[in-house]
Amino acid sequence: MVFFRYPNVEAQEFIGTGLFTSILPGEVKGVSRYRKAAPNMPDSKTVVHAAYKLSPDSFDSPCKVYQNKDDFQYCGSSMGLSYLLAMISRSKSLKWKGITDIWATGVIEISDNLPLLRPVDAADIKIMAFANQKEASVFIVPYQNDCPDELDKRNEIRLLTLKQFYRFNKNQAFDQKVILRVHEYELSHLVNALFEMRFKDHINIRKSIYMPAIIIFVILFLVGIYQYWSQPINIHYPEKTFKKIQTMAPDINMPFVWIPEGCFKNPETTCLNGFWMSKHEVTQNQWNIIMKYNPAFHEDSENQLPVESVSWKQINQFIQALNQEQGHDFALPTGIQWDYAFSFSFQANAPCTAHADQPYTICFYGEDKIGLCDMNGNVMEWCDDDNDIATKPVRGCSWSTPISMTHSTVRYDQNQKSCDLGFRLIWRKSCDECN
Repeated sequence: MVFFRYPNVEAQEFIGTGLFTSILPGEVKGVSRYRKAAPNMPDSKTVVHAAYKLSPDSFDSPCKVYQNKDDFQYCGSSMGLSYLLAMISRSKSLKWKGITDIWATGVIEISDNLPLLRPVDAADIKIMAFANQKEASVFIVPYQNDCPDELDKRNEIRLLTLKQFYRFNKNQAFDQKVILRVHEYELSHLVNALFEMRFKDHINIRKSIYMPAIIIFVILFLVGIYQYWSQPINIHYPEKTFKKIQTMAPDINMPFVWIPEGCFKNPETTCLNGFWMSKHEVTQNQWNIIMKYNPAFHEDSENQLPVESVSWKQINQFIQALNQEQGHDFALPTGIQWDYAFSFSFQANAPCTAHADQPYTICFYGEDKIGLCDMNGNVMEWCDDDNDIATKPVRGCSWSTPISMTHSTVRYDQNQKSCDLGFRLIWRKSCDECN
């Protein structure tokens, strides 16, 4: 039996953990401390929907999810991740042999029919409570929740991203406590990492009656692929599209690449004028020249790593200071501009899953066919839009996650900082030789 525990905080104090577990109804008889789960959370239906999206066969299982009868006092959306994992465990066994207690906290949401993991309040208190437990071995937390600085001094705790965990020797992964940090788009990968998956989990077939529909879908899909490749490419560019045109912003030694005018589907057809985009992300050295300090978590003595751990608001302060000091007109690219530049920029040798444990030197994997670097790796990148709201778009993917973050709905709070989140610039100036 595996217990999925959720820590609770009240008035900024840790008050204990509740738990969910999945059991056959017959097995729970005589165990008076368990009651059928009825989590006191406003979005429990969302969690159930997410569980169905991630593991539909779990709803065919005779097992039910139960709570400790004393846990009904606890409330809040942060128990969503524990409840989700307990529901999925009804039809799957845990891969991690010998682990019976898993702590988990996280808010479950659904956006564009995709289950997402959102950050929680008081995460630092919950993490320190886990660190102080003698027997607890694993705590799954949202990546967007930063770990307290006090953990740096505690050698008995191992901090892992899900990507790092996939590469870790599982026989040694739990020789000390593990805090597993999961990105918001990695719930399906988390399920794969936690549970023994069966073939039908991957194709979502619960009954053989669905097979004809699957066959028809595959046939239509193959026909669609044939029609797609038999038609002219949807994106039309002028003849000089792949001519590399670069210029240098001399004051901060920053190369820029010309992105030619053209149209692309995103998903509707969008046409843009040409623009200059920086060849790579802004480096720690370039930030330091203007702002006189280095905010990066992964500091680099040679300053050739991208700057990270900067919020959207801090970046705009950097851009304002840069424009005032140098007399140029730099800005963040819009999400549409970034997507358009990315359509030129596939690099098979620099995927999001590049085996890195931290940001790497700019352009380490070389440049793409138009002259850009790291559009598909290193750090995620802040972008801009015209919406006057608290969140701003983020594009790309990073060294820490196998999930491409180019999805158009990815947005972070303007104050969000992360050690895998940086930015690049556009330069608003004409190019007489480019047209």
